[in-house]
Amino acid sequence: MLRFLLQASRADYYNPLSQSVVKITQPLVGLFQSFLGPVAGRFDLATLAAGFVLKIVSIIAIFMVIGVGMPPLRDC
Repeated sequence: MLRFLLQASRADYYNPLSQSVVKITQPLVGLFQSFLGPVAGRFDLATLAAGFVLKIVSIIAIFMVIGVGMPPLRDC
């Protein structure tokens, strides 16, 4: 989400912090850029999609840890 906020606020791309965020998040965002296409105006849909998927996965992981997630598979 930090990458999206940096893009939305038009932060300087040559700032070392901005470059670090882009380099760290590029492997995940690159997967989404391949089928979502280029940046749509000021907002990058691939960055939003990557953030959304990462958030859903983290919520599911938290639920699994506290025991609210998927029920265990049982032999019938």
